[in-house]
Amino acid sequence: PVSSASGEDEISSQDYGSTNHPFATARADLDGTVTSNIYPYRASGKLFFNIGNGSYICSASLIKRGVAVTAAHCVAEFGKNQLHSNWTFVPAYSNGVAPYGVWSAQSVYLLTSYLDGSDPCSTPGVSCQDDVALMLLNPDAAGDYPGSATGWYAYGYDGYGFSGSGLTQITQIGYPACLDSGALMERNDSYGY
Repeated sequence: PVSSASGEDEISSQDYGSTNHPFATARADLDGTVTSNIYPYRASGKLFFNIGNGSYICSASLIKRGVAVTAAHCVAEFGKNQLHSNWTFVPAYSNGVAPYGVWSAQSVYLLTSYLDGSDPCSTPGVSCQDDVALMLLNPDAAGDYPGSATGWYAYGYDGYGFSGSGLTQITQIGYPACLDSGALMERNDSYGY
C-alpha cells in the first residue's frame, strides 16, 4: 500500500492498464497445446524489419490473402517522411520456427499524417490516432500468398464492432518484446474504446 496525503493507504490493482480498463495477458500456447498453429492464431505473426542497420520486431496480422495490417511505427519513422526497410512477415512464428513460411513485403501503405507528423498523438509516434499500416506481401515461387494456408481475419472501420457506449471487446495477438523476449505468441484481452 502507498500512503496518500490524507494518511490513508491507496491500493492499486496491477490488472488495469493506463486507461483503467481490465486486461489479461497470456501465452497463446499453454500447457503443451500449440494453438499458434490453428486458426485464428495462425493468421497473426511476427514482423521483422530494419531501421538503418538495426534489426527490429513487431507484430502483424493477415486481414486478406496477401495483405497484413501492422502499426505504422513498424513501417515508418513518425514525422520524418522516412520508411523502414526489409519487412519480413512470419505467420504463427514460434521460437525461431516458421510453420507457414517467411514472406517479404512488396509495398506498405500508411496515412500521410503519420509520415509528416501531423497525426494527433498522446505519445508521439506510438499512441497516435492513425498508427496503422497495410502491407502487401509478395507471393512465393509457386504464386501462393500468405493466407492461403493460414486464413485471415476480417476488418472493419468507422466504429464497426463497438457498442452504443463506444466500447468493444478486443483480443490482440502478437509478439511483445517484453514477454518471452518476443519469441512466443502472446494473447491480450481487454476492452477497446
